[in-house]
Amino acid sequence: MEKEISTSMSKKDSIALGLKISDKVQVKDVRIIESSFKQTPKANIGSKSVEIDNTANVELDTDNNVIFVIAEFNLEGFVEKNTSPVVSIHASFLLIYDFNDEFEKYPDEAFKAFAEMNGVFNAWPYWREFVQNATVRMGLPALTIPVFRLFEPKGSEHVPKKVVKKKKTKKKATVKKTAKKKKSV
Repeated sequence: MEKEISTSMSKKDSIALGLKISDKVQVKDVRIIESSFKQTPKANIGSKSVEIDNTANVELDTDNNVIFVIAEFNLEGFVEKNTSPVVSIHASFLLIYDFNDEFEKYPDEAFKAFAEMNGVFNAWPYWREFVQNATVRMGLPALTIPVFRLFEPKGSEHVPKKVVKKKKTKKKATVKKTAKKKKSV
């Protein structure tokens, strides 16, 4: 069963819902399931700004008490005064969590909030390593992605040497529940 979930709740409410699920899970596995990177011939010229966006989707396996989160990340690097990216890096990670409670106790919004918060947070170190490795393999200077933050610290005016902007995307969130049909013998 697949349902569309409203994403109009406040960030505070979303975090509170996600925390309810995060107390009941354990990471079982993290896998990269899709990746790509490319550059243009001008990728090594001039200073660059970088934009990163991410999305997360969740699927629930109610028979096996497992939560699957797919965290997708995209990075685009731009040379000053250029509108098209000179570097693009994409990766999707599958995070598998054991869930030690009953799915029915929680609204679908809680699982989506968990995916957007914990799923992205848990995949972030893998994303950072992938980007750093990919930039070096492309013959570019290693790019270190900043740590993941749910909120920007107050009074944060520190701008890193390489400008990194985190771009938020608004996509419809879905929670997909799967259950095996019982065969009668």
